[in-house]
Amino acid sequence: MGEAVSRTEPLIERIRLVLEQGSLHVQSGRSAQAAETAARARAMIAEYGGDLPPLMYAAFAALDMISMQPPSAVLDGLAGVASRLTGSTEEVRMLLATMAFGSVSTGRSTAAEVAELATRAATGSIPVREGWMLVNYASAALGICDRHDEGMALLDRGTEWSSRLGDVWNYRYLSMLRSHSCWYAGRLVEAEGDARAATPSPAGTR
Repeated sequence: MGEAVSRTEPLIERIRLVLEQGSLHVQSGRSAQAAETAARARAMIAEYGGDLPPLMYAAFAALDMISMQPPSAVLDGLAGVASRLTGSTEEVRMLLATMAFGSVSTGRSTAAEVAELATRAATGSIPVREGWMLVNYASAALGICDRHDEGMALLDRGTEWSSRLGDVWNYRYLSMLRSHSCWYAGRLVEAEGDARAATPSPAGTR
C-alpha cells in the first residue's frame, strides 16, 4: 500500500489511502506504524488545507486517539468541523461517535452533552464500512454516561449486524465489548456468556 500512496493523485485521495493504511496498522497491532501514519496524515491534511468528507475526519481522529494523541487536541481539531455538521448520514454519525468518545476522555463536556452526541450517532442503521467503530465509540460513551441500557442495546445491534454479515472478527470483538459493559453494569451472567462468545473454541472442542 505504501507504493500506492506515493503514486496516488490528487492529494485528497492520497490522504484517504494513508488513513486506510493507518487503520490496517491499528487492526494488526502495529502501534508504532499507526502513530507514524497518523503523523503523515496530519501533515497531508495541513497541506491540503480544505474541508474533508466527515468520514475522513472521523478516521483521522480515531487514528490519532488510538495512537495516543491527547484527546483534547483531537477534539480541538474537530471543533470547526462539528459546527458545520448537518443531517444524519453514516459519515456524519461516524464523526459524532468519535467526538462522543473523545469528549468522554477529556471531561470537558457534561454527561448529557456526550450522551446526546452518542445517541445521534447510534440513530439509524449500522454502517457496513467501519460499523464496529461507531458501535465501539458510541456504546462506550453511553456506558460512561451511565446510560448502560442504551449502550447495551447498541452493542446488541452491533453483534446482530456482524453476525448477519458473517464477520467473525467483529462479532467476537463486539461480544468482548458487551462482556465488559455487562461486567461494569453488574450483569455478570451476561458478561460471562459474551466473554465465551468472544473466545474462539480450541480445535476439536465444542
